[in-house]
Amino acid sequence: MIFFGLRVGMRKGRELNNFSIYHSHLLQQAIAELKEKHQDVIVVYGCYYNAFLWLLSKADLLDRTVNGSSHVLSFRKISSGFDPTSLQKACCGIGDYNSGLSSWCGDPKVPVCENPNERLSWDGAHLTQRAYELMATWLVRGISPKLQCEYIVSYSSAV
Repeated sequence: MIFFGLRVGMRKGRELNNFSIYHSHLLQQAIAELKEKHQDVIVVYGCYYNAFLWLLSKADLLDRTVNGSSHVLSFRKISSGFDPTSLQKACCGIGDYNSGLSSWCGDPKVPVCENPNERLSWDGAHLTQRAYELMATWLVRGISPKLQCEYIVSYSSAV
């Protein structure tokens, strides 16, 4: 998991991100050993951390493409991009980034944004359904060719 601390420069966020990178590295090493030991088995790896970094890097491009730009052809089908001015703000919550710990989503006093599809984060800890959908599509498209299947049902999403 990537923590928004990376984006706002918090030391703890960087430490957690580094831990996530380290964990991912160890997992990939273990998968490489499995592949070597069991060469007749296809083992695939979908990295949540890299998917989230991809999503962050494309978030403002998604919005610009929706508004008529044609320079990022792979994103033309997206009907609603993220609001680039609020990429660090959660949809639901209270505080600077709408992710304070004093009140939780679901509390009647906690506001919810009008359009969750324009936000990456739902509550400061979990992503919005739209963000998860885009990440899952990116991961599936990267993994599918590695499965070496003659027929794979194409996963269709807004990406």
